[in-house]
Amino acid sequence: DAEMRTCVRLADSSIYFGWEILCLGRQASGERFTQGRLRLGTDIWLDGERLWTEQGRLHGGEPLLESPIGLAGHTVCATLVAAGGKVTNDVLGACKKIGASDGACAGITRLPNLVIARWIGDSGEEALRYLTRLWTLLRPALRNRAAQVPRIWAT
Repeated sequence: DAEMRTCVRLADSSIYFGWEILCLGRQASGERFTQGRLRLGTDIWLDGERLWTEQGRLHGGEPLLESPIGLAGHTVCATLVAAGGKVTNDVLGACKKIGASDGACAGITRLPNLVIARWIGDSGEEALRYLTRLWTLLRPALRNRAAQVPRIWAT
């Protein structure tokens, strides 16, 4: 039984990058998310204006986990959020070309001052690679800084 809540409040010139990777069960051990409950919530504000609100709730073993409108039987889902800046058509196009690995699904959406990317598959490592590749394109575009991977990501 878990709850994850994120609230980000940005000043007018601020940029936020965040991501989460959820692994529901230990696939290598044959374990699935068959019991329990997970509640998720994200709110992002820019200069006092709401940019994004998202809420989710998953119950172990529920049909939504297997449904094509849910997780389609996959055990890992990931979300990347980049908020507070403008992403050009060229950068968005480059992000869309990344695509997902075999058997996974991915997509990216641009809204005013916000980019949301999703990934669904069966490997936390593949999800991390996908999000990292997106980040290496988005960080220079939004922060005008090289996408130098922090050492902590290697631990």
